[in-house]
Amino acid sequence: MGNYFKLLCFLFLTQPYFLLAQEPILEQHKPGQKWQAENRGNITYVFPSAHSQTLKRSFLVLDSLKSSIYTGIGHKPRHIRLIYNNQTMVSNGFVTFFPWRSEIQTPPSQDFSLSGNAPWLNMVSIHEYRHVVQLDAINKGFNKFLYVLFGDQVLAGIRTISIPDWFTEGDAVFIETMLTPGGRGRLPAFYQPWLLNLKELGDKYYEKQYLGSYKHNIPNHYVFGYLMSAYLYSNYDYETVGSTMVNSGTNWFFPFSYGLALKKKTGKNLYQNYEEMSSYYKSLIPEENAVEGLVFKNNIKRYTNYDYPKYYNNGILSVRNGIGDISQVVFTRNDKTRKVKTAGLIYQNNQTSLAGDKLAWVEYLPGRRWQKVTNTQVRILDIESGRTKRIMKREGVTNFLFSNTRDRSLTLHYFHDQGQVLKVHDLQKEKVLFEIESDLDQQWISPFWVNENRIGFFEQNGNQYVLVIINITNGFRKELNVGNGTPGPAQSYKGHIFFSYPIDNIDHIIAINRANGEIRQITNAGHGNYFPYIEDGQMIYNVLTAAGRNVAQKNVNNLDQFPVIELTPIKPFGLNDFDSQLQQKNSFTESDRKNETKNKSPGALMPFAWGVEVLNDDLDMSIGLRARDALMRYSVTGGYRISSDLDERGWFSRFSYQSLPVILDFEYENLQRNLDRTIEGSTVNFNWNEEIISAGLRLPLNFTSGKYFNNFLLGASFNQAIIENYNQDIRFLDQLSNGTFQFTDLTLRFSHILKTSHRDFLPRWGFQVNAGNRISLDDDDFSASQVYGWGDIFLPGFFKHHSFKLRGSGYWQQLTGESLYIFSNRVPLVRGYSNRLFGNYGMFSLEYSLPLWYPDIKIGPFIYFKRFRGSIYYDRGKGVNNENNFVMNQESYGGIIKTDLNIMRLRRDIVIGVDINYRPDTKNVSYNLVLNTFVF
Repeated sequence: MGNYFKLLCFLFLTQPYFLLAQEPILEQHKPGQKWQAENRGNITYVFPSAHSQTLKRSFLVLDSLKSSIYTGIGHKPRHIRLIYNNQTMVSNGFVTFFPWRSEIQTPPSQDFSLSGNAPWLNMVSIHEYRHVVQLDAINKGFNKFLYVLFGDQVLAGIRTISIPDWFTEGDAVFIETMLTPGGRGRLPAFYQPWLLNLKELGDKYYEKQYLGSYKHNIPNHYVFGYLMSAYLYSNYDYETVGSTMVNSGTNWFFPFSYGLALKKKTGKNLYQNYEEMSSYYKSLIPEENAVEGLVFKNNIKRYTNYDYPKYYNNGILSVRNGIGDISQVVFTRNDKTRKVKTAGLIYQNNQTSLAGDKLAWVEYLPGRRWQKVTNTQVRILDIESGRTKRIMKREGVTNFLFSNTRDRSLTLHYFHDQGQVLKVHDLQKEKVLFEIESDLDQQWISPFWVNENRIGFFEQNGNQYVLVIINITNGFRKELNVGNGTPGPAQSYKGHIFFSYPIDNIDHIIAINRANGEIRQITNAGHGNYFPYIEDGQMIYNVLTAAGRNVAQKNVNNLDQFPVIELTPIKPFGLNDFDSQLQQKNSFTESDRKNETKNKSPGALMPFAWGVEVLNDDLDMSIGLRARDALMRYSVTGGYRISSDLDERGWFSRFSYQSLPVILDFEYENLQRNLDRTIEGSTVNFNWNEEIISAGLRLPLNFTSGKYFNNFLLGASFNQAIIENYNQDIRFLDQLSNGTFQFTDLTLRFSHILKTSHRDFLPRWGFQVNAGNRISLDDDDFSASQVYGWGDIFLPGFFKHHSFKLRGSGYWQQLTGESLYIFSNRVPLVRGYSNRLFGNYGMFSLEYSLPLWYPDIKIGPFIYFKRFRGSIYYDRGKGVNNENNFVMNQESYGGIIKTDLNIMRLRRDIVIGVDINYRPDTKNVSYNLVLNTFVF
């Protein structure tokens, strides 16, 4: 067991850092962007020059709260760069060791299960800086020694195997909730799905709730992590919970180090704490009345949402998605549901807009070249024909709504140099009728039409949400206080504004009278009610169930039948005594404005790996250094490497500059080669010196604009190898002797792949192709030429989540001429056959794959089985050598059984299986291990 765990530790410490022959494509910012840097204590804030005033306000907030963010862990982290990216429409953030930096994506979220009642920049900055504290806190003791030897990469590996992801994310959500008036711990839409699962499925066991499932929909580890963290903080003091994490990280070489540390600190092991946490939250789940008259049948094993329902043509339009479904617009009438259109990458604003036969929503639109430049577009569907058109492409649209007369639209935009802007468009004349820009301290969500002359939205001003109604003809503004809860998307009806709002830890639909602010509670059953849509006095809306968000209806013609209520302040969910928790947290608010750092540039070369590391999947080892600049514009790698079979050793260096549309790659190697080969039963030693110089270009492009992911890569390189001190008079065709070998290498890759659901392990539709040409230059000492290509076509199988894969591959290569050299193979071959030398080769494969079983079973804490899947295949190929009229037909068939599993309670999935292959020509059955490790 001890040796096994040491091997596992080695794999996790090295696996994420495998190198290919080329440096990976970095997630670059758009070149030419102007950056500024501001140094405050142990943080350098790196931010774009445009719109810097808003960003600097968040810097001040984070500075004032840094000591509170250290709470419990009690560690002041080393210097880090916080990079603020305003060129994207994705609302997120992250911290990475590669290199040591954090990135904050500045657009405020429109998702009411994420945004909360706090300025977005404050909340996400606090969350990510808590990660900085967590990750750097383990850099002490023996870990510090390893860091000095190997760099940040070893800390990343230690964190992975010792600290569960639920703690790092849940603890950060807890801190963001405690230190702001918002935070996800105050959002029922965030935590209620997990509580409902707990009620319907029971507590099951820790592994399922943390590691997930393909059988049932399990909310992600952020939700589980917050609820677990809130429970721990409620029952133990801050130092106990924080030091448990630190002790786990510093004792990572013990299996299950977090559970051991928790047992030492609390007297209860991880399972005991989980079971008590589950019992505690079960006691908090209210006995709500069931919602009657649900439109769709509930099946907890087929978790499906029917979001944003709307009345249409005596039926219901909704967006279907779930554990086994990608997002599709569907139409339901007379208990029959049909697909209307598959949506693209839907932007999470929780809104669609219906006008006559047109349905509109907002989608993400990735940048063509720069991965950090993601924008949006509006897609309009003609429901009857099924055709769509795209408008407002790359205009920063976050919300789009038709007016009742269908000739106007209301849009909310986020511009990197302005912030949020509301616009009313005349769709026929294509001009802007009204425009208003938010102030620096405001944040707007969920705009809506009140009537043809008035628009509304919710404004977050730092402490609470305000319902704002504006007359677009005269600019008159009216405000109605809502509270510190987060409202959902709204609709106006009969002088009232309908929207969801937290009441007793459950989102219910309420209606606020826009004349006097009186509030009536419209729904009082279920565990969450969202997205009201009203037509002729009938309201249709979503109801949260354990089987997904279903659809219900209610008559709202007579609003007097619904009770008038007063909204109460929203507190974080799950805390036994919030006031004492807050007092404990405030005891850590010492000033941290001392020790200003020296000025640092916005982007600088930052080493993140040195010492010994694994270079590739052949387990070659190197002693050297790897570095990238903070803005991910270029990377440098260099050192001394030794191959696993000791036949190569020498110096190498790589440089990749990626801040141009075309990536520039340079590589230099000076190697000593030594290998033994068998000739006529005798072993012959070959050795020589090899100097390799390579210069290349790569052009990666992303053409994704809808439901298919479209990626393109074109590459070209010049390569030169100089061979000296070759010790034999003979050579094999796949190795070089004394002389110079120069060749060009052209590659082309393209993929067109339909997006997948959680249960899909292959796409239902799509294809991918890879092709290339390698050829030596004229008048070279060696002669070589090869053209190759292969591709896959994916088609749906007979049942859901079944898939056909058709594969074809082939190559042509030169087999005659003086000083002939043979390039290595780059295409898939017929399974069961070794790689043989042919002048022409082609193969075809047909494979059918299907899921077999979703067991959700575990063997102690060691292995958790999530899924078994299988496939059967038939391969056929033919190799020809025209020089000697040699022809070889190849044929095989077989089956593969794989399982998706987690080991040692680690969240990264491992796919492992066995390939049983049969060759009819030899009647030979072979068994081969299939290992696709660490699926993220």
